[in-house]
Amino acid sequence: MSTENIVVNVTRARSGSRSLEPLTKEVECKACQRIYTDPRNLSCNHAFCFTCIVTAAKHEDRGWTIQCPVCSAVTRTIGDLKESLPRNEDLASESEIVKDYMTADENPTTPSKADAEGTLLESKESPTAENEVDEWFDDVDVDHDGKINMSELAAALVNNDWTPFREKTVRDLFSMVDTDHNGLIDRQEFRDLQLRVMFWRKVFDKNDRDKNGVIDEGELKMALDSLGIHLTAKEFSGIRTVYFPHASMKLDDFIECCVYLRSVL
Repeated sequence: MSTENIVVNVTRARSGSRSLEPLTKEVECKACQRIYTDPRNLSCNHAFCFTCIVTAAKHEDRGWTIQCPVCSAVTRTIGDLKESLPRNEDLASESEIVKDYMTADENPTTPSKADAEGTLLESKESPTAENEVDEWFDDVDVDHDGKINMSELAAALVNNDWTPFREKTVRDLFSMVDTDHNGLIDRQEFRDLQLRVMFWRKVFDKNDRDKNGVIDEGELKMALDSLGIHLTAKEFSGIRTVYFPHASMKLDDFIECCVYLRSVL
């Protein structure tokens, strides 16, 4: 499961529309049956908590031998055990999100990393639960017919400088969730769209290091890396050419880029 989907599903768990148990299974170490702590990959690509690996490791000559608890493949390392095993950054990030949710659930006054900051819709503050996304739906549904058309969605999406999203970005977002292709978004489709936009905006804002409302080429690369999207130099050049026409990228350009990468990766 991607980091993006972990955040979406944790948000749903917080609102009570999804159980947390399947999420904890996604980030559970197969050795200790607990949420990963400092996950490290063995040569077979199975990951375990580093402390679990230390328990199973055998010291031989100048290195270590570890038999995988899942597939029994043997990993041999030389030198320092921790430095020789690559850290699984995706699993580490996903585990932190789920742990943060569990901590916030026990202590509601502690804000959760899974509370993604939503796109500004009219003058409302960013919601952090699906019932509040439902309130957004009612505000955006101007004609109150229980559906949102593309014009209504376009009027609700703005960049950090309050300029509207580009028409193509709105169209791509609309198509992403309009699964029945009827030209209208129902309440559930809007929830799915908004939860993803909330997450992408949080990633954008986090990587906007100088907080000027746009990201540069280096910040874009860091943002994509944080999403687990590791592009080759050639692939990144192609993305830059299409979605980075100027010296900087606004939120709508970034989201349009994410929608495209989500469809092809």
